[in-house]
Amino acid sequence: MLFKSFTFASALCLTVFGLAVWDCQSCTGQVREIRRVLMSDIGYARLDRRGNPVVAINQRKCRQLGPELCSFFRNHEYGHIQLRHFHRNISVQQAEAEADCFAARNSSPQANLAARKYFAGGRGGTRLHGTSGQRAARVANCGMRNRR
Repeated sequence: MLFKSFTFASALCLTVFGLAVWDCQSCTGQVREIRRVLMSDIGYARLDRRGNPVVAINQRKCRQLGPELCSFFRNHEYGHIQLRHFHRNISVQQAEAEADCFAARNSSPQANLAARKYFAGGRGGTRLHGTSGQRAARVANCGMRNRR
């Protein structure tokens, strides 16, 4: 298992495939990122046994989906951590919607376009995340708020 630790400060803090994917001005702490290939989803966020945040990214799926879409999904997982979803009493559906908006606000226009196309193509919808159409609309609406 490979992993990287990232310390977040007032700077551009993460890159994937050479592209900046998360510009966070208020993040503090460390997040361990695990690169996995033996998982069904593109990624997940969780807390480890010590309560430290961990993000797992499926590198095989990232290669299949491309760098822009992978960066959107990575931002989605980091959104769960930044928005403190493991410490708030909210529904999983609300947490997933907030993570989509976080990703849309913190991703490049190219990553948001890739996500909208992916969702508009009928992919990425689940009972917990919402329909693919709902997710496409969420990315469009939340991403536009960031660009104004």
